[in-house]
Amino acid sequence: MEVFHIYGSFNLVGSFDNPAGFSACLSTGIPFCLSVVSKKGEKNYIELFLLTIIVISIILSGSRTGVIAVFTIFVVYFKDECCNILVNRKKLILPLFLILFIIIMGLLILKIDSIIGRFFIWKNSCIMILNKPIFGYGTGGFMSNYMLYQADYFQKNSNTLYSMLADNVIHPFNEYLFLTIEYGIIGLILVILILLVIIKSSRRITISHICLLSVGIFACFSYPLRYPFVLVLLAYSLANIKTKEVFSISINVLGKVVSIMLIGIISAVLVNDIRFERLWGNLVQKNKFRNKELLLNSYEKLYFEWNGDPAFLYNYGAILNRVESYEISNIILNKCTHYWNDYDVQLLLADCYLQKEKFEKAEECFVLASNMCPNRFIPLYQLVHLYDRIGQKEKAYNLAEKIIHKKVKISSFKVQRIKNEMIEYVQKGL
Repeated sequence: MEVFHIYGSFNLVGSFDNPAGFSACLSTGIPFCLSVVSKKGEKNYIELFLLTIIVISIILSGSRTGVIAVFTIFVVYFKDECCNILVNRKKLILPLFLILFIIIMGLLILKIDSIIGRFFIWKNSCIMILNKPIFGYGTGGFMSNYMLYQADYFQKNSNTLYSMLADNVIHPFNEYLFLTIEYGIIGLILVILILLVIIKSSRRITISHICLLSVGIFACFSYPLRYPFVLVLLAYSLANIKTKEVFSISINVLGKVVSIMLIGIISAVLVNDIRFERLWGNLVQKNKFRNKELLLNSYEKLYFEWNGDPAFLYNYGAILNRVESYEISNIILNKCTHYWNDYDVQLLLADCYLQKEKFEKAEECFVLASNMCPNRFIPLYQLVHLYDRIGQKEKAYNLAEKIIHKKVKISSFKVQRIKNEMIEYVQKGL
């Protein structure tokens, strides 16, 4: 008997949509919990019980990175106590590395498909870096370019293991790769140098250092910096680490006035951004299409106040497509591709072109969408109808045969319906 029904494919995610955010936030907070639990002379049974729940929750979430992070945090935090067990501290190094190796290998075996999929994403990400290594693609460069690289790979390598694992990708599952793609090697080096200066200036390892270590481990295999809780603890930890004074700046009255003005401008931008998101959220909730004119006017007004979130452009384009305003929808969606370009965007673009009878453009978008995610059936299915409509029967029948024999990643009623329809289509043609 279940108490709460979980709408998703994961068992334990808290208020997040996947275990990554859930375990990243909990793991980042563990060092601060340990500092409370391990206070000498105090019996912190309640705190210890809560810490135990946190650790068990991370394990049950199935987050492999979370388990590795927790193990590393405990080893680093209790290293002095552990080392006192042995006279020679060097004897402890090998067993710890052996245990960590066994844990990592065991976790890899549990989800081998996920590892292969991430390796593929990292491979394409490295190709992106090689094409623009110095300064990168700029802010939003990954979301606007990665799926094009993925499509190019599958266009050149149709029969590959990766094709069954491909999906929409908005992050390379590695913050260091993400940083390098967006801001190049220059950006990565600057961040590493700043961190090295902060960390090396301290004489001993503190809770803040262990928090940075936890975030650093997660950054290798996930996207912890997308979560506000992690960012807050990261900022606190960086501010809490005592560093040697490198240089000093004296700010006069004019400097203080300028600083206050800059803070005011930044605050105004943030407030405006929050206002935009709130208004957009209200529009999405009220989107029942009872008053199309009012809805479109509201979206148009928001569009001229756009805060830079590409998801709004996609949403606006989808609304315009649904109300059959295909020309404007294409304009908005083409703008969206400069910030966010994936399988779903290409399908919407293809539908708009199809409705306006721009068949060549529609074909390009359907083919691109299919190459982005080769395991999907919708683009090929739409192409069959497109070829049939413009009289290219041979192309349509060949593609229908391909759909009939195409492997299914996840069985569903929609996929089975498409296959059955293609079988009937081929039979009628014969």
